[in-house]
Amino acid sequence: MQTLTFYVNAESTLGAIRDYANAQNSVAPTLTRGVSACLKMRVFANADNADPYPLAALTSIPAWQFVMDDDFDSTSNYILVAEHGEISVQSVTETINEVEYTFTEFTIPIRNMNTEELNTLLGTLESVATLNGELVGFDEGGNEVFVLQVKGFTVRNRISSTGNPTEIQSEYLTEAQVRALCAAGLELIFSETQSELSQDWHEVQTETDRYFRIRLQGDSRKWTSGAAADAGWSDPFGMIAGAKGDPGEDATTWYTHVAFATAGDGTGFILDATEWTENHKYIALLTTTEPAETIVQEDFAGLWIKFIIDSAANIKIADSGAYFAGETVEAALQELGGILVGMEELLKEI
Repeated sequence: MQTLTFYVNAESTLGAIRDYANAQNSVAPTLTRGVSACLKMRVFANADNADPYPLAALTSIPAWQFVMDDDFDSTSNYILVAEHGEISVQSVTETINEVEYTFTEFTIPIRNMNTEELNTLLGTLESVATLNGELVGFDEGGNEVFVLQVKGFTVRNRISSTGNPTEIQSEYLTEAQVRALCAAGLELIFSETQSELSQDWHEVQTETDRYFRIRLQGDSRKWTSGAAADAGWSDPFGMIAGAKGDPGEDATTWYTHVAFATAGDGTGFILDATEWTENHKYIALLTTTEPAETIVQEDFAGLWIKFIIDSAANIKIADSGAYFAGETVEAALQELGGILVGMEELLKEI
């Protein structure tokens, strides 16, 4: 339910819409067709100040009625009617802009906001602002003892139609469609000019061609006459043509030869890798600008590199006798292990 709060100077039967401080005129609230509303009408005693309407003069009234119409014709139906039994009046206090105000407030619920009379009034209009409201209080005998009229309520119409909108096919391809088109590939044709004649275009590019067209691979349409687009071909695109450079120099052809040996002087020399053994720990690379009919060991002199290290048992250490009794890395590691074991036993005794 939509809550609408507004302020009225109730000094006379025809109330005036005012602001919360009763300082200036304002406008009546806007209701919406089909949306139930709860009017919170706060009434002032006069136009001079923000004094609330005397609550005691209203709480003694046992029954209330609130109706809305756009005319004063007693032969026509009301356009809107509030829930009379739920209308109440009370005092409320609210702080607005750091100032505390006390108001006499009517609570007026209107649950049915979609009547035939309201639909007829609105028709196809966006809104109407001619709706008037009338609040009437009755005593125990059914006599009217209080009347307050407020003019100028606005009611907005609703957006309606006879059905769902008609979908327009998207002009954009989906991701899957784009991927399928890319996967299909492209066809190209070439020409010396931007000619629109099919006979000026060909599939094999020549040195004199300056333009090309593309279309999707697999398009079976033949371009023999008419526009190129009718056969799926694009507009012509110009090729990027730079200045013709000077002829380049012939490149040098290099030949690489690989050899293996069992020592750094080329001992055990082989060229065939299928003859390699675990003792061939040296390699040499030789490059020539001419094919070599015969390659011998001497051609690799000074090029040998050891690319496989010896085992720890065969690697000599330089400080033999200074720190370790052995002469190889393997022997030194064994001595070091014995020292660590001895230190472990010593630490246990400590």
